[in-house]
Amino acid sequence: MQIINMGAYSVDLDKLVSPSEMLSIMLFTLGSQAVMAKKAAETFLAGGQAENAQIMVTSAGTVAAFIWPLPSRRKPLALAFPRRGEDLRDLLGLDDNRLTALKGLRDGMIHLDERIEESWIVDPGRQMTMWMTTENPVQDGNFMSWNPATLVFSFLQHEVSIPELIEVLDTVQKRSMNAFMLMLQVEDVETSTVSGLEPSNTDLNVTEMP
Repeated sequence: MQIINMGAYSVDLDKLVSPSEMLSIMLFTLGSQAVMAKKAAETFLAGGQAENAQIMVTSAGTVAAFIWPLPSRRKPLALAFPRRGEDLRDLLGLDDNRLTALKGLRDGMIHLDERIEESWIVDPGRQMTMWMTTENPVQDGNFMSWNPATLVFSFLQHEVSIPELIEVLDTVQKRSMNAFMLMLQVEDVETSTVSGLEPSNTDLNVTEMP
């Protein structure tokens, strides 16, 4: 058994069943998305505009879709890679409790088209404010709201603490880079320059277990 010490957590390589090359691509991609989502969240928290909130929602939702596969995922893919989500969560050292905020944003993005249809049925002539951030409660065509007193952001029915979301995204960013480098070592692939991600200087130690 090979246990990899990632610093704050360990990874059992024998538990990974998804192709290492595919996991490497996904780790790099979700890490890049985490960078964009975190920067957008930080900018929004500092007084940014609605476009920052939109980038935060879409990028964070993409991160969650990688590490928590969509229920609507096609059956052949689910059968081919049944542990893709678990493998990525193991590589990132994240349990489901840490992913609540991300999963909520992902679920909101999945059903966004349905909410637009529902709002249109309720009032076809009403102007939608779906990508505007107001301090009014989310309802009908108002899909995003912001409470500056509590720092809680609402997207559809999902409430997210922006500081907590930034902390999770920061963790995903750093750990995805380390896990990406680990997968390259596992496959003995020549490494290349990676832009947009910042490693957290974690030493990777392989421990042989009987």
